[in-house]
Amino acid sequence: MKLNFKLDYTYALIFEKLYYTRNIAQIAKELHMSREAVRRRVKKLIAFGESLLN
Repeated sequence: MKLNFKLDYTYALIFEKLYYTRNIAQIAKELHMSREAVRRRVKKLIAFGESLLN
């Protein structure tokens, strides 16, 4: 599966914060984003990582 999306700085911030905490609500609060927006970006990060393995 080929993914056609750009990773902007929010993905990098979320990825860095996931290293320290797994709490989506806390990450959303720190980045002033909704939990659903963070959750969508985490799903895209996971899909991107899986695509690199194939």
